[in-house]
Amino acid sequence: MAPVRIRKRVFVLLLVCLVGASVIIGFDFLRRPPFLTGHIVKDSCSSAFSAVRREPNEPRVSSTVNIVQQQKKDSAGNSPAVDQQPETDSPGIKPPVEVFQTTVSRDDHCTDLMIMGKRHGPIICTLNPKECGMAEAIQRDHNWEGDKVDTAMKVMAKFDRDPLRGHVSLFDAGCNQGVFTITAAYLGYEVLAIDPVKKQLELVATSLRKNNLTSKVTLVRNALSSDHRKVYIPQDITDLADWYDPKANGQPPPDRVVDAVTMDDLIPLVRTERVFLKMDIERSEGRALRGASKFFDEIEVVCIFMEWEWVKRTEDDRRFILKFLTTRGFEAYRQPTDKKPLNAESSMWWPHDVYWQKPN
Repeated sequence: MAPVRIRKRVFVLLLVCLVGASVIIGFDFLRRPPFLTGHIVKDSCSSAFSAVRREPNEPRVSSTVNIVQQQKKDSAGNSPAVDQQPETDSPGIKPPVEVFQTTVSRDDHCTDLMIMGKRHGPIICTLNPKECGMAEAIQRDHNWEGDKVDTAMKVMAKFDRDPLRGHVSLFDAGCNQGVFTITAAYLGYEVLAIDPVKKQLELVATSLRKNNLTSKVTLVRNALSSDHRKVYIPQDITDLADWYDPKANGQPPPDRVVDAVTMDDLIPLVRTERVFLKMDIERSEGRALRGASKFFDEIEVVCIFMEWEWVKRTEDDRRFILKFLTTRGFEAYRQPTDKKPLNAESSMWWPHDVYWQKPN
């Protein structure tokens, strides 16, 4: 009888080990972040390797806009990360508009974002802090221009409280590494964010995925202009006004050539009837507003936060913006809570940033 008992004990022990191993393997599979399941490809902008994966149905977009980051599965059911040609989903779309969905697999430069003075907010992934001053500040202070972000969120909350006039969303023109976009999405707002720099949009998309916020945000990789053209984004993106036509200047790196679109082109992507417009597009504000007449006619812009420091140095843009906005009832303020607007005749000496609002 003894050998029989020994065999039974050995069988039970093996069965227990097999079940335990299955549980461990299953748990490990389930806890893996979804963005680590893609194929590894080398990013053309850096020596880092990226894991790219399209998330189905996110972000939510209008059927009139072209999604260019579409991926197809191979015979094994995997989604290879390869460059895709634009896919037309309906007649009459605006082909230059590029809705961006590519993420990267990285955790080395991610930290929590401070919101309204409180830590442990959403995760934000940045560029290498040793190579980018903004990234260094975010890693150190857990925010970038936090007072301006907080002010924008308070203005949006004020207008969003009126249920009869509809909700407010953020139009983040020049989203950079996504501080405004991620904060607004985390607080529950819909966001349309546009930037021409691929590497920055990859980081924003990754941050949104890590926070499960991709459904709140539509990312667009284009330059804003008054017309359609292909433009070369210079390596120094602090002055996008210096972009040029790549056809007339040899063969620039393809990852730095983007399509310029107008704000009017982006109307189908705005999810609410009212928007808070944040404009920080490095001296291209005048060019963008020259293509925004229909946008302002169809969508209620409740407030515009605009970097004015560079605009005021270009007389044509300064005069155009003043006329474009004042004829639509806007006045400029140092702070959105100020009662007295800035004097238009002294716009050359306005502060670094201004808030455009219609008087109450």
